[in-house]
Amino acid sequence: MSFFMTILIFLIGLILIIKSGDLFVNAAIHLAEITHIPKILIGATVVSLATTLPELLVSVMSVAQGSIDLGISNNIGSVICNTGFIMGLSVLCMPQTLSGSSFRNKGILLLSFTCLLFYLCRDLNISYSDSFLLLGCFLIFTLISIGEAKAGQTEEDMASGNENNTYHKKDCFLGFFLGAAGIIIGARLLVNSGITIAEFLGIPERIIGLTIVALGTSLPELVTAITALLKKESQMSIGNILGANIMNITLIPACCGMIAAGNMTLNLQQTPFFPEPISSTLYIDIPLALALMSIIILPSLKTKRLKRYQGLSILLLYVIYVYIIGTH
Repeated sequence: MSFFMTILIFLIGLILIIKSGDLFVNAAIHLAEITHIPKILIGATVVSLATTLPELLVSVMSVAQGSIDLGISNNIGSVICNTGFIMGLSVLCMPQTLSGSSFRNKGILLLSFTCLLFYLCRDLNISYSDSFLLLGCFLIFTLISIGEAKAGQTEEDMASGNENNTYHKKDCFLGFFLGAAGIIIGARLLVNSGITIAEFLGIPERIIGLTIVALGTSLPELVTAITALLKKESQMSIGNILGANIMNITLIPACCGMIAAGNMTLNLQQTPFFPEPISSTLYIDIPLALALMSIIILPSLKTKRLKRYQGLSILLLYVIYVYIIGTH
């Protein structure tokens, strides 16, 4: 395939993602309105699962093909991109007051699960037992989300199931799944062509995973965030990013660990700040992801607000991070 065709496919994937993202967010907003479930919760569960599918597919396929570095770096890179770039941009553009307990619950779970992932990776391997433990964490997140969804509905809401609503629900689900499918296909086209372009330019696999592939598979979250901001539905975006990060930290490493037959080894790399080769995933990428999350989550647990300085701080950290790995 020629370089020109690769760039054309890249642009087609980008357009498909943008158009599908608009359909997807519209359907999610209407779904929240019809079911009377809080929008931050819809974002943290249904929307997150759909927008995380590209990361899951890319990571699983990479590990199955023997590219462990690409699989794990794409996964953690997506968390860094989701938090530092997408959430940073979202909070910077639209700071907001947080209502209810959903943000607090998801934030605490996210920080706890990230610390657990760091602990499990200290032996530079994700084993079968580690994978099952991470799957258990994902199950906990799912059960808590289901409980919150039920609590978010009143008895009157639960009882209102007339035919007109059922018809609208069908429309919402159709738009939701068509939008999600378009986002996933577009992301796949974008990632494949992005990798080809990067390889043509001689960029290493880990850097491809942390930047181009991570950004490509995070495009559903980015498109969701931008569309939600334009529609002034930023809580949907925040909930989506929190839920997507939890799935990236628990579900995807667990699936990858099982596919790698309990032998998902983290490779060592020479880095500019350490004299000896280290696991950049363990000592740089996961700690950075944890730091970005802490800047957003910890102050907000007390203030119940997401403030502009938080968005600016994590956005600057993300830019510095990308610059460093891109120049070394």
